[in-house]
Amino acid sequence: MKLLLAPLLILIATLLSRRWGNSFGGWLIALPLTSAPAAFLMAHEQGFQFARTAALGMLLATISQAMFVLAYAKASNTRGALFSFISGTIAFSLSTLILSQLHISPLVSFIFVIMVITFSLRIQKDKRSNETRSKSISLKWDLALRMIIATLVVFLITESAPIVGAHIAGLLSPYPILAAILAVFSHLGQGPVAARASLRGLLVGLFTPTIFFFIVVILITHIGFHSFIYAVIAALVFQYFSGRYLLDRTGRDAAA
Repeated sequence: MKLLLAPLLILIATLLSRRWGNSFGGWLIALPLTSAPAAFLMAHEQGFQFARTAALGMLLATISQAMFVLAYAKASNTRGALFSFISGTIAFSLSTLILSQLHISPLVSFIFVIMVITFSLRIQKDKRSNETRSKSISLKWDLALRMIIATLVVFLITESAPIVGAHIAGLLSPYPILAAILAVFSHLGQGPVAARASLRGLLVGLFTPTIFFFIVVILITHIGFHSFIYAVIAALVFQYFSGRYLLDRTGRDAAA
């Protein structure tokens, strides 16, 4: 499962993102394609209580992903892809450090995360964001690289979880490496506007993992692995409606 599930999910997401463009690429990558399998494997290997603690960390870590987006977008206004990536990584790390010291209830965490994502969407705007279909650079090793990284992320998180603890493992697992790759490649191939478009799509999509991990946290100790079924159903429904929102928003921007 560790060696096959993550790269398969990344393969599907990458092929679909290339068809629908930058914003939809970021939106698809927001799906918890690595952290959700990691949570499931933790439940299988370490138990439901351990997985619950990790899932709560993953829920809070959505805030760190939003901080990555804001820092990258801010830096990309004047700097290149590498500096923007480093800025986003530093913001994610600082956010993770702060969140690692917090121990708050699932409901408060959920409300806090929703507020942060909503606020980030309001301030992450780009009047030059109109985008056409993707003209991304073509690299033979691009897809293979994404699949390898996805596999390594899931494997390293699940193997290191007993050492670093459930809370830290949960906070670190949602590092947006796939979104970072998408943004950097868009930045290099199409410019900073394209990178910011992919990151705005990521912000819209972050509501989905928020819903997913909140359901896992509140149900896993009661119904076990069935909590993942309910979480997946709720996440996919919400992802559909957020995709409709993104499609309508992109259409209005193009018309303008």
